[in-house]
Amino acid sequence: MLVRVLKLNPYRRFYRNINGLYLETEQMPVAAETMDVEIYGWLDTTLIDD
Repeated sequence: MLVRVLKLNPYRRFYRNINGLYLETEQMPVAAETMDVEIYGWLDTTLIDD
C-alpha cells in the first residue's frame, strides 16, 4: 500500500508513526501549482500499528 501526502501537511508524520516507510519525494500537480508530495509505503498492512 502506498500513500502520497503533501509535504506542507504538518500531520504527515502520522504515516511514520503507523510504521510507514518513507520512500521518496516527488512533485505532483495540484490545482494550478506543482507541489512536493512524500510517498510512504507498507509491504504488509498487518504491521500498521493503531
